[in-house]
Amino acid sequence: MPHTNAKRLNQRTSRSAVGSCSPSAGVDTIDGCAPAPTANGKALGITNYKINLEMIAAFLTLFGYSLNDTIVVFDRIRENRGKGTELTPKLINDSINQTLSRTILTSFTTLIAILCMYIWGGTGLRGFTFIMLFGILIGTYSSIYVALPVILLWGVRRGDEEATPLAPMNARP
Repeated sequence: MPHTNAKRLNQRTSRSAVGSCSPSAGVDTIDGCAPAPTANGKALGITNYKINLEMIAAFLTLFGYSLNDTIVVFDRIRENRGKGTELTPKLINDSINQTLSRTILTSFTTLIAILCMYIWGGTGLRGFTFIMLFGILIGTYSSIYVALPVILLWGVRRGDEEATPLAPMNARP
């Protein structure tokens, strides 16, 4: 038995000596190529991630998902605004309230499917599903609570009107 372990160690060292991977000084490595997984990484199910095509697909999917959520809310603002020219904080708040249940239900349903894929999908899907899990939460939050206040801060114009930023709701003249 000790002979077998010594043989494996020699194979590992010879592989890293060839130049495929070189261990970092003072860092535990597996096969001299990647850092050894930490206890926290093992508990979360994330160990040695490398960016691959599945992860790029997840980033692109999240970009489209978040953009779609933002467009739905902006479209509701446009519908509620009608032919009026003023964009008020009350109008934006009403539009958020009208689309909030749709946004949360869609995100929650997608989150359940992604969570099942993360748990039972195997290691091939781990990168994709890990990014999707956190991305859906962050994308939903940013679509509602970041994108809409930016409209108020930047000011909005319709046609050739002058754009003027609105004052915050609690500002006093």
